[in-house]
Amino acid sequence: MTQNLTIHFPGKLVFGKGSLANLSDEISALRPAKVLLVTIKPLLEKLKPLIDKLTTNGIGVWVDTSIVQEPSFSDFNTLMQTVVP
Repeated sequence: MTQNLTIHFPGKLVFGKGSLANLSDEISALRPAKVLLVTIKPLLEKLKPLIDKLTTNGIGVWVDTSIVQEPSFSDFNTLMQTVVP
Protein backbone atom coordinates (compact mmCIF):
# COMPACT_ATOMS: atom_id res chain seq x y z
CA MET A 1 0.00 0.00 0.00
CA THR A 2 1.38 3.40 -1.01
CA GLN A 3 0.89 6.42 1.21
CA ASN A 4 1.66 10.00 0.20
CA LEU A 5 3.71 12.19 2.49
CA THR A 6 2.53 15.79 2.94
CA ILE A 7 4.71 18.48 4.53
CA HIS A 8 3.46 21.99 5.45
CA PHE A 9 6.43 24.30 6.15
CA PRO A 10 5.64 27.12 5.23
CA GLY A 11 4.05 25.90 2.01
CA LYS A 12 3.00 22.42 1.14
CA LEU A 13 5.08 19.59 -0.30
CA VAL A 14 3.34 16.42 -1.47
CA PHE A 15 5.12 13.49 -3.03
CA GLY A 16 4.45 9.84 -3.61
CA LYS A 17 3.23 7.50 -6.32
CA GLY A 18 0.30 9.07 -8.15
CA SER A 19 0.60 12.47 -6.45
CA LEU A 20 0.98 14.27 -9.79
CA ALA A 21 -2.61 13.29 -10.63
CA ASN A 22 -3.85 15.35 -7.66
CA LEU A 23 -1.71 18.42 -8.33
CA SER A 24 -4.29 20.18 -10.51
CA ASP A 25 -6.83 19.93 -7.66
CA GLU A 26 -4.27 21.29 -5.18
CA ILE A 27 -3.48 24.23 -7.48
CA SER A 28 -7.13 24.91 -8.36
CA ALA A 29 -8.03 25.07 -4.66
CA LEU A 30 -5.69 28.08 -4.34
CA ARG A 31 -7.70 29.87 -7.09
CA PRO A 32 -4.75 31.43 -8.95
CA ALA A 33 -5.27 33.32 -12.20
CA LYS A 34 -2.06 31.84 -13.58
CA VAL A 35 0.79 29.54 -12.57
CA LEU A 36 4.41 29.12 -13.57
CA LEU A 37 5.52 25.54 -14.17
CA VAL A 38 9.30 25.17 -14.19
CA THR A 39 10.32 21.82 -15.63
CA ILE A 40 12.55 20.09 -18.18
CA LYS A 41 11.62 19.23 -21.77
CA PRO A 42 11.65 15.42 -21.27
CA LEU A 43 8.80 15.78 -18.74
CA LEU A 44 6.48 17.92 -20.87
CA GLU A 45 4.49 14.96 -22.23
CA LYS A 46 3.97 13.60 -18.69
CA LEU A 47 2.80 17.06 -17.54
CA LYS A 48 0.36 17.59 -20.44
CA PRO A 49 -2.69 16.25 -18.53
CA LEU A 50 -1.90 18.63 -15.63
CA ILE A 51 -1.51 21.60 -17.97
CA ASP A 52 -4.70 20.69 -19.86
CA LYS A 53 -6.75 20.37 -16.66
CA LEU A 54 -5.49 23.69 -15.28
CA THR A 55 -6.26 25.41 -18.57
CA THR A 56 -9.74 23.85 -18.62
CA ASN A 57 -10.28 25.25 -15.11
CA GLY A 58 -9.49 28.75 -16.41
CA ILE A 59 -5.98 28.93 -14.97
CA GLY A 60 -3.31 30.37 -17.23
CA VAL A 61 -0.20 28.17 -17.40
CA TRP A 62 3.25 29.44 -18.28
CA VAL A 63 5.77 26.63 -18.82
CA ASP A 64 9.48 27.37 -18.60
CA THR A 65 12.15 24.83 -19.60
CA SER A 66 15.13 27.19 -19.67
CA ILE A 67 16.93 25.65 -16.67
CA VAL A 68 18.51 22.37 -17.77
CA GLN A 69 20.76 21.54 -14.81
CA GLU A 70 20.55 21.81 -11.03
CA PRO A 71 19.38 25.44 -10.67
CA SER A 72 21.66 28.07 -9.23
CA PHE A 73 20.69 31.33 -7.54
CA SER A 74 21.68 33.03 -10.79
CA ASP A 75 19.28 30.79 -12.74
CA PHE A 76 16.51 31.66 -10.29
CA ASN A 77 17.20 35.39 -10.52
CA THR A 78 17.22 35.25 -14.33
CA LEU A 79 13.94 33.35 -14.34
CA MET A 80 12.32 35.84 -11.96
CA GLN A 81 13.38 38.75 -14.18
CA THR A 82 11.65 36.98 -17.06
CA VAL A 83 8.38 36.15 -15.32
CA VAL A 84 7.87 39.01 -12.86
CA PRO A 85 7.10 42.31 -14.60
